[in-house]
Order: sequence, then C-alpha cells, then structure tokens
Amino acid sequence: MSLPPQYSGHRIAGSPGARHTLELYLDYVCPFSAKLWNQVFNHVLPWLAQEHPDLVQ
Repeated sequence: MSLPPQYSGHRIAGSPGARHTLELYLDYVCPFSAKLWNQVFNHVLPWLAQEHPDLVQ
C-alpha cells in the first residue's frame, strides 16, 4: 500500500513579481529526479539569477 502524495511548494530563487515561474515536480527517491535537480540547481538557477534576475521566480 502506498501513501498519497503530499505536495508542498518552496520558493528558492527569484523575485515574487517575476513574469515567469519555473516549477519542478521531482521524486525524492528517483535517480533521474536527482540528476535533474543537480543540473537545475548548479547550472540553470545561477545562470537565470545572473542573466535574468527579475524575469523568473
């Protein structure tokens, strides 16, 4: 028997008034989700913060 999912949102970067929102739905035990998270956290978010700080949250 599996438990129903519990969703919670976290804002980790960007300004609240940004025009676009980047949402990720990841599984904590999935190796592919871990790989995606590492790429986004280490490469995409720093690039967005540097190039487009007020465009994406």
